[in-house]
Amino acid sequence: MQTETIYMPLANEGTSVWRPVSAKVLSPALFELEVPEPEDEEWLYRAAKNVLVEHRVFADGKCGFAVAGEASSLPVWLTSTELDIVQNALNEICHGIAMGDDFETRIGSKLADARALLTKIATVRRT
Repeated sequence: MQTETIYMPLANEGTSVWRPVSAKVLSPALFELEVPEPEDEEWLYRAAKNVLVEHRVFADGKCGFAVAGEASSLPVWLTSTELDIVQNALNEICHGIAMGDDFETRIGSKLADARALLTKIATVRRT
């Protein structure tokens, strides 16, 4: 897996300070931190393992990927065809295939959560 240097903002420094950190590239905007927070620094996103980044121009004029937040949700890039497959599969498990009381055991979520995801996917704008 490809690694990249990203820049973690430090907290309580009195001015903007960015620490270069090695991270695995999971997607164009999602990275997995490879190193723990050093004891002598306070990272702004200290508990994060996966972080979202944005392209940034720093004060010295150099460009790089800066940590923009903790990845509490993960971006996914799907083609329209792939999105249709996911939507159709969810529709079948929510409305077509009878699983009775085994739904949560077999699918790993509650039926209501799967239906909420189906509704969310159905509202995704397709380009």
